[in-house]
Amino acid sequence: GEPIFYGDATHEAVLNHVNIRQARTLVIVINDAAASRRITTVARHLNHRLHIIVRTRFREEIKPLMDLGANEIVTEEFEASVELFSRILSRYLLPEDEIHRFVEEIRSGGYAMFRNLSKHATSCPTIGDCMPDMDLRSLRVHGSSPLAGKTIGEAKLEKKFGVTVLAVRRGAEIFSIPPAELDLQPEDILFIVGLPEKMTDLEKVLRGEGK
Repeated sequence: GEPIFYGDATHEAVLNHVNIRQARTLVIVINDAAASRRITTVARHLNHRLHIIVRTRFREEIKPLMDLGANEIVTEEFEASVELFSRILSRYLLPEDEIHRFVEEIRSGGYAMFRNLSKHATSCPTIGDCMPDMDLRSLRVHGSSPLAGKTIGEAKLEKKFGVTVLAVRRGAEIFSIPPAELDLQPEDILFIVGLPEKMTDLEKVLRGEGK
């Protein structure tokens, strides 16, 4: 078996005792933000090549940890949001493999995005606080819609309707986090998040009943 050491990892002596200078990876999973920052600082000082992964609760803790030398941050808040979208997508009867692929792309893109958050980035304690009035729906693009044939960028959905396209389903294919240059084709299914009243307006346009 592997030896287990018990000690306060915020102290340099403890990290030295477990050969932190020769370690390749350090994973910090304690629920103490201050201690996590201290461990990151000390570990980075002792081993500049060490890959440090930290679990934390909120996005606002990401930048300080990255500034101290952490390489990867896993946030409980972000995982909760991912789980929320995963469950909602399952309600629309998407195949499990497509949901899994979509979630993995969200995680990959999301963590990279969070690592670039500015110091002004804010956090919210619950999903309800993050999206108090938001809704997620799947809407079909009808052939009579003025948006059919346009790219997502040309449609300006976020500017005109205040919605974000999470994915586009086209037959058996799904485009997760679709690029602005993806064209909208008749019978495409859009998975969007936004204000309910705005999505109602968009739904009319997608049916060809508005501009």
